Parts: sequence; C-alpha cells; structure tokens
Amino acid sequence: FIVDSDKAGVHDTVNSIEIPMTTIAREKNLPLIVRNTIALGALARALSTDFLVVEDVIRKCIRKKVEENVGACKEGYNASREVFK
Repeated sequence: FIVDSDKAGVHDTVNSIEIPMTTIAREKNLPLIVRNTIALGALARALSTDFLVVEDVIRKCIRKKVEENVGACKEGYNASREVFK
C-alpha cells in the first residue's frame, strides 16, 4: 500500500509505503487532488519504472496543469527513493 503519512491511522498499515503526500502538495502550493499523482510517482519507483516513461504518460493524458502534475509525480518518485534503493 502507498499511503499518505500525513493522515491519522495509516501508520498501522502493514507493508505500507508512507509518503507525506499532503505535506508535499501544500509545500508546492498545489491542490490536494495531486496526492494521486504523488502516489503514482511512488508506485512508479516501487515498480522500477523509469520516470521518463511516467512523465510521458502524464503529458499525454493530462490536459490541465501538466507541469504541476509532472512535478508532483517526481516528488512522489523521489520521496520513495529511500524505500526502493
């Protein structure tokens, strides 16, 4: 499971990857909906997917705030770096 470590109660989840998605979104001054894109970045790292592949998909599928979503995804990808060395 990839969970938002900012949410209460998620720390009890077994085998979870905790990413501070709410904190990342707020620090980047982005709407909280981008937590999904942050989680996508963490999932990409978990699956050993090259970030450029995910970035290409985002650019092809998202029509609004593309750069913000690419950045949010990169944040999730980087935040999970310690888990998936």
